[in-house]
Amino acid sequence: TGRYLQPGETGVAVIGNTVAERLDVELEDALMVTVAGADGEMASAMLRVVGIIRTGSRDLDSTICHVNLQEVEKLSGRPGAAELTLLLRDPDYLEEHAAQLVRALPAETEVLTWREIMPELAAGVEVDETWTTMCVTIVMIVVFLGIASAQLAAVLERRREFAVLSALGMRGGGLVHVMVIEGVVLGFFGGVAGLTFGTPPSYWVYVYGVDFSFLIEKGGDFTMSNVLIDPVFYADFGWWLVPLAFVLSLSATVLSSLYPAWFAASTDPAAALRVDH
Repeated sequence: TGRYLQPGETGVAVIGNTVAERLDVELEDALMVTVAGADGEMASAMLRVVGIIRTGSRDLDSTICHVNLQEVEKLSGRPGAAELTLLLRDPDYLEEHAAQLVRALPAETEVLTWREIMPELAAGVEVDETWTTMCVTIVMIVVFLGIASAQLAAVLERRREFAVLSALGMRGGGLVHVMVIEGVVLGFFGGVAGLTFGTPPSYWVYVYGVDFSFLIEKGGDFTMSNVLIDPVFYADFGWWLVPLAFVLSLSATVLSSLYPAWFAASTDPAAALRVDH
């Protein structure tokens, strides 16, 4: 509520909603702020509340008191900012950018990444990545078993056909070749079908995301280690999905076809052609 700070504006502050509740203040109320200056002496200022921020995290809202840098310099007696925070578009280049800053800034300047400042959050991210890898691995194993089961059922239904081919002189390698080609065809069309049905919803979530803001309105908390998380979750989407889908589908079907192919190649033609009454 209210408004944010204007450039060069002094004598005003924007505070978090939790701070406003604890101090029982509203917009246009005055706050007496007292700090210790660079010389150790106490300095005070009367600040008028012009804005109250509600982020969705009570813990984070309890740490917000924004004033312009000129006000801080006058109160503390220290020039300039004490800390600067950089946000990167691509987190994969975090360490590279940190190294560049170390080389570019004065020696007395300390450069810390979020992993060093919040090791518990970094550990949580690593646990999440490990858990995601495990879930993907389990899903892939289930897919392999499902395809292998379907392929094996198809081999059992065509035992007589494979037995006839074997009796006519086709070697085991030829039967394996037939099954692998069948797996490649199934994998190709499976990848096409997956992209056809999966691309539209994935692109929609990539553009619009899934909004969980209603949980904040109900008193929910979107923080981890006191770091605010965007309540709108977006999917990762790009052209890399096309080769990934085909590689996964082809790998799953080809690998799952190896055992049924070996089973078909090792089947005794005489036993397969025997008529059971």
